[in-house]
Amino acid sequence: MRWEPYQVESEFIGIDFQADEVSKRIVAVEKNGKIHNYNLEGDYFPLSAKLSKNKINAFVYINTWGDKRKDFHFLIGKTLYIYAYDKKNSFDLRINRNFDHPQDTIFGLLTHQTYAKLGTLDKTREQIRVLDETGKDLFGFPLAASTAFEIMEIPEQKIPLLVTCLRETVYAYSVQLGNQ
Repeated sequence: MRWEPYQVESEFIGIDFQADEVSKRIVAVEKNGKIHNYNLEGDYFPLSAKLSKNKINAFVYINTWGDKRKDFHFLIGKTLYIYAYDKKNSFDLRINRNFDHPQDTIFGLLTHQTYAKLGTLDKTREQIRVLDETGKDLFGFPLAASTAFEIMEIPEQKIPLLVTCLRETVYAYSVQLGNQ
């Protein structure tokens, strides 16, 4: 599969895909918030996240809203923007969350729920967060860490563990992730 290249306005910040019963598409996002969508035949349709002229620090394409479509998560400094489709198929800003301090990155966390969680890392303050579908911190967050993290479940105990590092030490926090 290959289609003709075209000129973009700014550097790409991320690329991802969705391949399920709802949608089969490749998504590429420029630092200016322009979203390029391609189906597997190469047909193109653009989306625009109405973001400021600031450069996007990070982009994540995961389903946090709870419907069957993936949502668009953008981090610009201290602000998280979540764009998603509504029931009328309109693509709009759903959440605008301002943190007290800039976050270095965001990343998706898969859980056993119908939607994923979103994680953030603030390297300067050595803090991590897990956010719910409304962009708010889950109870007990932020936690101390200097790296991104993974969430795993010990099968015999069914207790989610968040595994991360703080400088030269590995930590495993027992966490409550909400409605599991």
